[in-house]
Amino acid sequence: MSTNSSQDPSTPPAQCPHRSQAPLQPQAPPKLSPNAAMSAFRSVAHFVSKGVIRALKPVKIFAYETEVAPLKNAILSATTFVDFCLIFANVQNDTMLLHEEVYGGSFLFGRGVMVVEHARTARDITLPPLRGNNFMGVSIVASDANMFATNAAILNQSTPARGAARDFLDQNVFNKTWTQDSVEDALAQTLSDWKSNPDMANYLVIRAAVTRVFIKLLRDVDVPVDEATFVTQQYMQRFVESSLFAGYFPAMLDLLGTYKAIREDAYFKLRARGIDLLTIDVTLFAAMFSVGTIVIRCVKLAKDNNLRYQDLSPEKKLNFVYEAVRLQPTVTSVHRKLDDREQVEVAGHRITLGVGDELVYPFVCSNRDEDVFPNAEKLDLNRPTSQRDAVLSWSRGAHVCPAKDLSIFVTIAMLDALSARYDFATLDIFSPEF
Repeated sequence: MSTNSSQDPSTPPAQCPHRSQAPLQPQAPPKLSPNAAMSAFRSVAHFVSKGVIRALKPVKIFAYETEVAPLKNAILSATTFVDFCLIFANVQNDTMLLHEEVYGGSFLFGRGVMVVEHARTARDITLPPLRGNNFMGVSIVASDANMFATNAAILNQSTPARGAARDFLDQNVFNKTWTQDSVEDALAQTLSDWKSNPDMANYLVIRAAVTRVFIKLLRDVDVPVDEATFVTQQYMQRFVESSLFAGYFPAMLDLLGTYKAIREDAYFKLRARGIDLLTIDVTLFAAMFSVGTIVIRCVKLAKDNNLRYQDLSPEKKLNFVYEAVRLQPTVTSVHRKLDDREQVEVAGHRITLGVGDELVYPFVCSNRDEDVFPNAEKLDLNRPTSQRDAVLSWSRGAHVCPAKDLSIFVTIAMLDALSARYDFATLDIFSPEF
């Protein structure tokens, strides 16, 4: 056995090949995507909200059963603000479903009594409406006339103003007969512009594309992409401000300059292109919000259900859009003020409503009535036509959405364009909602 006696004892021994020279750095935790973070927040919010709903349920029922009107009003004023906050914590449709789960059926929310049965909803929403200033029983979204180019909240109009507005829409705005092919032909350049955007799947880019799409279809005007994006962004920002502050902190709207800004940055820019005020309201309030939202939700729904949208037949694509709007309606509810006494069963209590009280019909609940839609929670592209026709999300009768068919055609055209570039399974579109 020999040793190396010539090595300088002051020289450090050579390191083993497997030993790293640099100290190990701690691994950074994986980052949550915005949607994953939001999903985690919503899960916590749902859990907490159920407890709040259970706690408020007997208080609200007492308010409707007491004969002391000031006491009822005081209770509902307090609980309505809590319900208002629940919407922002859980999103509108989920808030409705959480209440239905806790109450076991029809429920009390805000200043409205919410009817969940499909049969009664289908009957009542065809009645001549007497509207109030609430939406879902609270002061949110469609309540503020100042937020509309026509200075009139579309969903809250009563007869005869509602009839006059509808006649104008039918005769001057939605006065063409569209098919899927004719929509796609008319939008060839508009959709091409959208597809050329490297951020095509961004939620703002999608909504701005909807703005351009509907102005092109309804008025044959090509709004430049940059202008449509600016108008859409400004409109969304100001509408959120109104939804947050108009009901409870209106002074904030003066500080933010909300009403002036929405006219200067959205309405007047489109008006300068010769677009009438009602078409502006329909495009931004109805189309941009509704169609933009359903396109994004369809992508998520396809992803969650391992559905390859691009492989669907035209009929299945139509069924897919109907199912998406059934499960997640973009117009959460309609309502009516009573002009006579009516009764509603709420959590085993027979609630008697008087003149001026408000009945509300949350579509996300009636669209999941198992008596009409077996396996109602399931996305089913093979539902018969009778079930497709039973979807109430566009309302019914004289109050049916005038853009129902057109909105479906546009949704399919936009999904086709998006699926030509992306596999929906790879998309994770973050879209803030309330």
